[in-house]
Amino acid sequence: MSDQTKSKFVCILTQYFYPDLPGTAKIAKDLAFGFAKSGFRVDVYTGSPAYSSVNDTSKQLLIDDVMIHRAYSPNLSRKGIISRLINGFLVASSVSLKLFFKRHDIIIVDSTSPFLLTIASFIRLVKKTPYIVLVHDVYPDIAIKLGVVSDKSILAVLWKKLYCIVYRCSSKIVVLGSRMQQIVGRDLNLSDKAKIVIIPNWVDGSAITPAFLQKNDLKKQLGFRDAFVIIYSGNMGLTHDIDTILKSAEKMLYQPKIKYLLIGGGGMYEQSVKFVSDKGLNNVKILPYQPEDIFPQFLGCADASLVTLADGIEGLSVPSKIYSSLAAGLPVIGVLNEGSEIADIIVESECGYRTPPGNVDMLVDVITRLYCNSNDVERMSINARREFELKYSREIGVDKHINLVSLVLSENIKHKNKI
Repeated sequence: MSDQTKSKFVCILTQYFYPDLPGTAKIAKDLAFGFAKSGFRVDVYTGSPAYSSVNDTSKQLLIDDVMIHRAYSPNLSRKGIISRLINGFLVASSVSLKLFFKRHDIIIVDSTSPFLLTIASFIRLVKKTPYIVLVHDVYPDIAIKLGVVSDKSILAVLWKKLYCIVYRCSSKIVVLGSRMQQIVGRDLNLSDKAKIVIIPNWVDGSAITPAFLQKNDLKKQLGFRDAFVIIYSGNMGLTHDIDTILKSAEKMLYQPKIKYLLIGGGGMYEQSVKFVSDKGLNNVKILPYQPEDIFPQFLGCADASLVTLADGIEGLSVPSKIYSSLAAGLPVIGVLNEGSEIADIIVESECGYRTPPGNVDMLVDVITRLYCNSNDVERMSINARREFELKYSREIGVDKHINLVSLVLSENIKHKNKI
């Protein structure tokens, strides 16, 4: 880092932040810590925790040079996009006035809230503060694909125009992969397309590691003795094909040695719990989000991991569970279509199999194939961890973001000097 960028104020705008448990909250925390370690001072503006029992809305100095400013939000049901938008609006409304009177050298805002994106672009226009957009999910495309809003509706048209303005006013646009890059750049002009940078998300590879030697002990501790464990972890939302997983578990009742472990939350969580109970699926254990210090143990007892995307969502989202699966050295079963970042990872690294959304029989066949072939499991496990260390470690991802921020700040200083 140059002397020009040392001790600069970085503002992170995000709907979710530590101790919240979704992947976007963990990414924001890692960025905040990484920037502080590199000499930046960091302000985080976020909502009250939505997936945690903690509901503190006071200021909090997390570590030296990382100050968290929490805005109250009622945390309405997260089952639908409308309630999520209301939560986002209330958080952004609380944040806007506080942010306007604070000085920051650069803003990093993620795509979890269109209202926070709007604030960043407004601050850019009024105060000339540059900002970088982190695109975790592509909106309004996801809402349109899920049928939540019509492509021709006024809401969809305004939503698209808003994002075009946000992208045009930004200094850089970070996407998670080449598929997402194509979609985000589809409606942008050449100069705005040039702003797009690919930086995948990540997990902490020191906290999540392959547990080859401890696997049997962990299975005993967690009630999976002698079982072949298939894990799904993370958001159980509308963009994920949870239905195919549950129906495959119902078909697998005849095979008592194969167990399903589902961990997470979101719009489909309660419905999934009810399905498991109504169908009497004693081969499924379903749990809410687990604390960061406990979660790696569940990954450690698993033999393979499920990563899903609903039909039509390819390129619009990259589930963060892919990174924890690779870090844990788990073969990946992708229940998703071709044309997604996850499908590319599976093919390029030879770390698993892909089955189409909705094809229950094919998913059952793939799980059975892995169960019957320990050599394939071992080979894919090694490939998964190798892929993680090459591309998706926390150190690699955070360093890329720090370098990008340093570049934007340097370019901004040069621009001011010319003026």
